[in-house]
Amino acid sequence: MASDRITFRFPIDKQFRADWDDFLRRTRDAGRTPSQMLQQFVVEYLDRQAHDEEADRQVLLASEKHKVARRVRKTRPRPPKPVFEPELEQGALRPADTPKFRMLALMRSLDGGEGVDPDMLISEAERTGIPHPQLEMQKLVRRGILYIHDGLCRTAA
Repeated sequence: MASDRITFRFPIDKQFRADWDDFLRRTRDAGRTPSQMLQQFVVEYLDRQAHDEEADRQVLLASEKHKVARRVRKTRPRPPKPVFEPELEQGALRPADTPKFRMLALMRSLDGGEGVDPDMLISEAERTGIPHPQLEMQKLVRRGILYIHDGLCRTAA
C-alpha cells in the first residue's frame, strides 16, 4: 500500500536556482511547505482573475448604460405602389384563360372532396372546349398541381 505522503523531486535549472532558493526561504519564514505556498499562490491568482473579470464586466455594463440613443428620422407614410398589370393586346390570353388554368378550375369544380375520375375529367374538358385535355392533365400532374391516387385525380393544394 502506498504511503499517504508523496514526495516529488525535480531538478531546477541553474538560471532559476536563485528564484527557487528565494521561494524556499519565503516558505520557511511563513512556516509552510512549498506545496502549501503554491496552493496559496494559485488561489490568490484565481481570485485576482475572478475580480478582474467582474471589474471588466462592470465596466462593460456601465459603458452600455451611457450610450446615446440613435436619433431616428421621421418618415412620411408613402402611398402603396400600384400593382403592375400589363395591357394585353387584342386576342391575347389572360393567365386565367389558358387551357392549364381552365383545366384546374374544371377539376376544382368537379371535385367534391373525394377526387374525380380521370376519364370523366378528360371527357368533361373536351365537352367544355379545352384543347388537348389529356396533355393539360399530364402537365398538371408533372408540375405537382394534380396527383392521381387510387384511380382518382386530386388537387395537391
